[in-house]
Amino acid sequence: MLNQLIKEREEAAQQSAPIKVPVPSNRTNGEVGVSTIINYEYDLISGVPDYQQNDNDSMENDCVPTTGAAIIMYYDAHGYPNLSSSSDWKQVANRLGVLMDHDDSYGVYSSNVKPGFNDYISEKGYSGDFTVTRDTSVSFSDIKNEVSSDSPAFLRVVGYDYNDPTGADGGHMITLVGYETYTDTEDWSTPQYALVQDNWETTGKTVYLLMGQFGSMTDIWKVRD
Repeated sequence: MLNQLIKEREEAAQQSAPIKVPVPSNRTNGEVGVSTIINYEYDLISGVPDYQQNDNDSMENDCVPTTGAAIIMYYDAHGYPNLSSSSDWKQVANRLGVLMDHDDSYGVYSSNVKPGFNDYISEKGYSGDFTVTRDTSVSFSDIKNEVSSDSPAFLRVVGYDYNDPTGADGGHMITLVGYETYTDTEDWSTPQYALVQDNWETTGKTVYLLMGQFGSMTDIWKVRD
């Protein structure tokens, strides 16, 4: 994507004509004028699974175990093959649900995410290989640092419903997988996007969340190996 943007921007500059390119349907800002973009930054962690919580019939309100399973299965495929005994992510999610004291009526309390995830890691024999830290404030620097380290993270948002951002309430857990930012010289705006997988089948695989627009990003659990 970055190389294509650079190419189109250079061509536009050479032709002295503005080029408008459509952005993904789940982006929040309509169109981006490529010829006016500077300071473009983009990164995406490759290979993070995008699981849908309603594919798992064993639980309701299971966004936290589903996010945890995506992170576990990512690391299982990247150097820690004993994290899962099979390719069935739902087995991982179900075990995380038990360890995190999941309840169908409300899901998982934030205070149980880290200890439950650590218990799972310990059960698989990797307790010394991972650190899990929770920050109760989320900055764009946090997002960039985790993505740049190829470390998918738990990201908690409140008041988030991509299909109806004004009508949502409660908390939701999603998987942080990337970021994008740039400066648009038309208005000198500097939008900052967290790229996430939100475990809802109604949205695309990678959702661009404009920071400050869709609810509040309240917590991030950083999983580092």
